[in-house]
This record gives sequence, C-alpha cells and structure tokens, in this order.
Amino acid sequence: MEKIEKLFLEAKQDKKKASVLKRELDRWDLYKLYEDRFLDLFKENQ
Repeated sequence: MEKIEKLFLEAKQDKKKASVLKRELDRWDLYKLYEDRFLDLFKENQ
C-alpha cells in the first residue's frame, strides 16, 4: 500500500507516471478499489 501511495503522489505531479500506477493497481487487482481516485488525477487540471 505504501508503494501505491507513493505512485499516486508521483502521478499527481507527473501524469506520465500514471501508467506505472495503473499497471501496479492492475497487478495487485486493486484498480476497482482506487478507480475514482485514479480518474481524479486527470480531472484536477480541467
């Protein structure tokens, strides 16, 4: 979970790192749990 949190922080600062975050969420089968938070990364700049 610490790694996921770190990746969220990195992705928030650099959207290019979102793919790494998505890969990890999928790898651990956690995407559904974090889906809203993940998608919110892209809504902040709109």
